[in-house]
Amino acid sequence: MADGLLDTVVVGAGQAGLGTSYFLQRSGRKHVVFERGRIGETWLSQRWDSFQLNTLNIRNTLPGFPYEGTEPDGFWRHDELVAYFQRYAERFQLPVRTGVKAVAIEQADREDRFIVKTIADGQGKEPVFSRSVVIASGIQQTRKCPSIRSKIADNITQLHTADYRNAVALPPGAVVVVGSAQSGCQIAEDLIAAGRTVYLCTSKVGRSPRRYRGRDRSEWQIDMKYYDVTLASLEDKSISRAPPNSDLGRRTLWAHRQPATHGAPGRCNSRPLA
Repeated sequence: MADGLLDTVVVGAGQAGLGTSYFLQRSGRKHVVFERGRIGETWLSQRWDSFQLNTLNIRNTLPGFPYEGTEPDGFWRHDELVAYFQRYAERFQLPVRTGVKAVAIEQADREDRFIVKTIADGQGKEPVFSRSVVIASGIQQTRKCPSIRSKIADNITQLHTADYRNAVALPPGAVVVVGSAQSGCQIAEDLIAAGRTVYLCTSKVGRSPRRYRGRDRSEWQIDMKYYDVTLASLEDKSISRAPPNSDLGRRTLWAHRQPATHGAPGRCNSRPLA
């Protein structure tokens, strides 16, 4: 990078960042990928021990590197997914710089370039100049918790899903899991397997069958061009904001949903699952 201007700086070495780098490399574009931690850092540091993806292995691949395992209909663990990312970066010799955090992006005096400032090992590095910047850091970097958590007694342990690792780390007693999509259901299942009493709080979002006529739901959606629909093609744009059906993995339990009570949207009574 010391020899001048880059075509592109990519921030983040997860799926989006690595896939972007692949196409830039194919096009002969001079670029670099900055990753604050390890390749796939979020998958490694913000997932519980038993975490599994909720999409088929054969659907979790990146451009140019199809699935080569023996369980195309299986569900990778997070460490298996990251191992695939690492093989991907090595196979295509992608210019990934791990342990480098992008801390600022500024417009240079010349309008055709950006200044990207980074730190590594706690030290600021020389700024990088680039014609374009791709932010591929994902949308789940910041923990989101409802304000009601401040009203819960201090003697009750509260954890965000990014901080949960296993049942052993929690104090004794029953556990309330708020939210019943992939994360909530998988964590509830993990706790039940450890012999804990679990209350799973659900919403009104519907559930659809995971498999139909011997095929995974995602395969039917691909055949029906579900993922090819664009926002511009929708007559009613508001439908793009509608709650999606939960896309849960093969291992994930199906909780009994109960109607909302006390007039509070999304609030419901829950039966203990174990």
